[in-house]
Amino acid sequence: MGQIEDNGYTIKDDGTIVRNKIDNLKKKIVGKETESVKKESAGLAELIVSFLFPLIGVICYFIRKNKVDNASAYLYSALGGFILSFILSVIIG
Repeated sequence: MGQIEDNGYTIKDDGTIVRNKIDNLKKKIVGKETESVKKESAGLAELIVSFLFPLIGVICYFIRKNKVDNASAYLYSALGGFILSFILSVIIG
């Protein structure tokens, strides 16, 4: 008889259904792109710690800048904490 091809699937003579190689290749390429796009964001607890201890915020930025989508938030939080501590030390002193 022969093979019947339809919508990316091949139906063989014995009745088994097999995906076409091109369809599998497309899924592999799309899967890799979506994996690289997905990144986590900076967590609230980490931002609070960065605010309270600015040095830890700078360290977190450099350690996690490739893993976190908005790693600059660590630097902004550390800068805010540093400015607030400076203002409080001027007012108190």
